[in-house]
Amino acid sequence: MSRPILQTLAAFVIAAFSLAGCQREKAPATPEAATVSSPSVDPAAELSRAHDGDARAQLRVGLLYLRGEGVPQDYREARFWIEKAARQGLADAQTRLGTLYRDGTGSAPDPELARQWLEKAAGQGHAEAQIRLAGLLLADSLHAENIAIARQWLEKAAAQGMDEARNVLSGFSTDGKNTIADFGKIRSWLNAAPQELPSSARDETSGLSRPEK
Repeated sequence: MSRPILQTLAAFVIAAFSLAGCQREKAPATPEAATVSSPSVDPAAELSRAHDGDARAQLRVGLLYLRGEGVPQDYREARFWIEKAARQGLADAQTRLGTLYRDGTGSAPDPELARQWLEKAAGQGHAEAQIRLAGLLLADSLHAENIAIARQWLEKAAAQGMDEARNVLSGFSTDGKNTIADFGKIRSWLNAAPQELPSSARDETSGLSRPEK
């Protein structure tokens, strides 16, 4: 084979390897390589703070147990810690606890307990609790008294900028009477109420004590 032909082949091989190298450098990283680990909650540190009486830590520990994140999933332990935070007056915890009782997560549903805890949080101005409390009232009954109270809570939440509350209020009558104008909207909203866990995750462990009034 003549020298010019060999030089041409050599140049071709070098160019081919150079192109492949460029393509490898420009290829997107794999999902594993591209993933940046986000800082996670340290269960041991949170538990230590929770034992020291930190209400926020108690709520976080309860949520870890509720979801099985970093600790074994345990609904009874979850409610134990969330209730501790709720009894310290933490509105977020009271809202969570009320929702757990509403949904029956870890026990049979208890609408009375759910209402008591949600009322405590709603009374502190917690907009999410106000919405969930309104939903609990309407799910219980569409009597004029329940509709009137639910409307009041929804109006409070709407005043805080909650679009969900405004949307639900549009299903109420506007003639000054405590009636529902759009039953379809209210029914759809109630059926879509957020839950802490799906029904398949519930069990029948014993409930916790009732809140002090």
